Amino acid sequence: MNRWKLTGLAFAAGITAFAGGYAAGTALPASQEAIPAMGPVTVAVAPMIVPVWGQGRITGFVAVEMAVELAPGSDGDLLLPGVRDRLLGDLYDIGAQGGMQPGIIDPAALQARLLLAAGEATGGNARNLVLTKLILQENRRKGV
Repeated sequence: MNRWKLTGLAFAAGITAFAGGYAAGTALPASQEAIPAMGPVTVAVAPMIVPVWGQGRITGFVAVEMAVELAPGSDGDLLLPGVRDRLLGDLYDIGAQGGMQPGIIDPAALQARLLLAAGEATGGNARNLVLTKLILQENRRKGV
Protein backbone atom coordinates (compact mmCIF):
# COMPACT_ATOMS: atom_id res chain seq x y z
CA MET A 1 0.00 0.00 0.00
CA ASN A 2 1.13 3.53 -0.65
CA ARG A 3 2.67 5.29 2.36
CA TRP A 4 0.58 8.43 1.80
CA LYS A 5 -2.60 6.44 1.51
CA LEU A 6 -1.83 4.61 4.78
CA THR A 7 -1.11 7.90 6.56
CA GLY A 8 -4.34 9.38 5.20
CA LEU A 9 -6.36 6.38 6.41
CA ALA A 10 -4.82 6.67 9.91
CA PHE A 11 -5.58 10.38 9.95
CA ALA A 12 -9.16 9.80 8.84
CA ALA A 13 -9.63 7.09 11.48
CA GLY A 14 -8.35 9.44 14.19
CA ILE A 15 -10.69 12.26 13.11
CA THR A 16 -13.64 9.84 13.03
CA ALA A 17 -12.84 8.51 16.52
CA PHE A 18 -12.45 12.02 17.91
CA ALA A 19 -15.70 13.23 16.35
CA GLY A 20 -17.60 10.16 17.54
CA GLY A 21 -16.29 10.52 21.07
CA TYR A 22 -17.06 14.21 21.12
CA ALA A 23 -20.59 13.64 19.86
CA ALA A 24 -21.20 10.91 22.43
CA GLY A 25 -19.90 13.14 25.21
CA THR A 26 -22.13 16.05 24.28
CA ALA A 27 -25.16 13.76 24.18
CA LEU A 28 -24.74 12.86 27.86
CA PRO A 29 -26.98 14.74 30.27
CA ALA A 30 -25.25 17.29 32.46
CA SER A 31 -24.58 16.09 36.00
CA GLN A 32 -27.01 17.53 38.50
CA GLU A 33 -24.74 16.75 41.48
CA ALA A 34 -22.92 19.70 42.94
CA ILE A 35 -19.36 19.32 44.02
CA PRO A 36 -19.51 18.88 47.80
CA ALA A 37 -18.17 21.84 49.73
CA MET A 38 -15.33 21.13 52.11
CA GLY A 39 -16.63 21.11 55.64
CA PRO A 40 -14.84 21.98 58.85
CA VAL A 41 -12.16 19.63 60.17
CA THR A 42 -12.74 18.33 63.70
CA VAL A 43 -9.81 16.91 65.66
CA ALA A 44 -10.05 15.22 69.02
CA VAL A 45 -7.45 16.39 71.51
CA ALA A 46 -6.06 13.54 73.60
CA PRO A 47 -7.01 13.62 77.30
CA MET A 48 -4.97 15.98 79.45
CA ILE A 49 -4.44 15.66 83.20
CA VAL A 50 -3.96 18.99 84.95
CA PRO A 51 -2.98 19.52 88.60
CA VAL A 52 -5.23 21.78 90.64
CA TRP A 53 -3.44 23.95 93.19
CA GLY A 54 -4.88 25.33 96.38
CA GLN A 55 -3.36 26.38 99.72
CA GLY A 56 0.17 25.81 98.39
CA ARG A 57 -0.35 22.17 97.43
CA ILE A 58 -1.97 20.02 94.78
CA THR A 59 -5.56 19.59 95.88
CA GLY A 60 -6.63 17.44 92.94
CA PHE A 61 -6.38 16.71 89.28
CA VAL A 62 -8.71 17.52 86.41
CA ALA A 63 -8.97 15.29 83.35
CA VAL A 64 -9.97 17.33 80.30
CA GLU A 65 -10.96 15.98 76.89
CA MET A 66 -12.01 18.22 74.03
CA ALA A 67 -12.48 18.46 70.30
CA VAL A 68 -11.38 21.42 68.19
CA GLU A 69 -13.17 22.36 64.98
CA LEU A 70 -10.83 23.87 62.41
CA ALA A 71 -11.57 25.87 59.27
CA PRO A 72 -12.33 23.88 56.10
CA GLY A 73 -9.17 22.68 54.39
CA SER A 74 -7.05 22.85 57.55
CA ASP A 75 -4.58 20.04 58.19
CA GLY A 76 -5.54 18.81 61.65
CA ASP A 77 -2.55 16.48 61.91
CA LEU A 78 -0.19 19.37 61.25
CA LEU A 79 -1.89 21.83 63.62
CA LEU A 80 -2.74 19.45 66.49
CA PRO A 81 0.68 19.36 68.24
CA GLY A 82 0.82 23.16 68.54
CA VAL A 83 -2.81 23.35 69.63
CA ARG A 84 -2.33 20.65 72.26
CA ASP A 85 0.80 22.37 73.63
CA ARG A 86 -0.96 25.72 73.88
CA LEU A 87 -4.10 24.25 75.48
CA LEU A 88 -2.07 22.29 78.04
CA GLY A 89 -0.13 25.43 78.98
CA ASP A 90 -3.34 27.40 79.48
CA LEU A 91 -4.88 24.58 81.52
CA TYR A 92 -1.82 24.49 83.79
CA ASP A 93 -2.06 28.27 84.27
CA ILE A 94 -5.74 28.02 85.17
CA GLY A 95 -5.06 25.13 87.57
CA ALA A 96 -2.17 27.00 89.22
CA GLN A 97 -4.41 30.01 89.80
CA GLY A 98 -7.03 27.81 91.49
CA GLY A 99 -9.47 28.21 88.60
CA MET A 100 -10.13 24.47 88.45
CA GLN A 101 -11.36 24.19 92.04
CA PRO A 102 -14.80 22.65 92.54
CA GLY A 103 -17.40 25.38 92.74
CA ILE A 104 -15.08 27.88 91.04
CA ILE A 105 -14.66 26.29 87.63
CA ASP A 106 -16.93 27.74 84.95
CA PRO A 107 -17.06 25.36 81.95
CA ALA A 108 -18.35 28.08 79.58
CA ALA A 109 -15.57 30.50 80.53
CA LEU A 110 -13.01 27.68 80.31
CA GLN A 111 -14.27 26.74 76.85
CA ALA A 112 -14.10 30.36 75.66
CA ARG A 113 -10.54 30.80 76.99
CA LEU A 114 -9.37 27.55 75.40
CA LEU A 115 -11.01 28.44 72.07
CA LEU A 116 -9.13 31.74 72.09
CA ALA A 117 -5.87 29.88 72.81
CA ALA A 118 -6.57 27.34 70.04
CA GLY A 119 -7.29 30.19 67.63
CA GLU A 120 -3.98 31.83 68.44
CA ALA A 121 -2.13 28.50 68.05
CA THR A 122 -3.67 27.87 64.62
CA GLY A 123 -3.40 31.36 63.21
CA GLY A 124 -7.15 31.90 63.49
CA ASN A 125 -8.20 28.53 62.03
CA ALA A 126 -9.97 27.27 65.17
CA ARG A 127 -13.72 27.74 64.75
CA ASN A 128 -15.11 25.94 67.79
CA LEU A 129 -13.99 23.98 70.82
CA VAL A 130 -16.15 21.45 72.65
CA LEU A 131 -15.29 20.15 76.10
CA THR A 132 -16.23 16.47 75.94
CA LYS A 133 -15.07 15.51 79.46
CA LEU A 134 -14.19 17.52 82.52
CA ILE A 135 -13.55 15.24 85.50
CA LEU A 136 -12.14 16.25 88.89
CA GLN A 137 -10.28 13.86 91.18
CA GLU A 138 -9.65 15.37 94.59
CA ASN A 139 -6.44 14.70 96.50
CA ARG A 140 -7.52 13.84 100.03
CA ARG A 141 -4.06 13.01 101.40
CA LYS A 142 -2.81 15.44 103.98
CA GLY A 143 0.61 17.09 103.71
CA VAL A 144 1.30 16.03 100.13
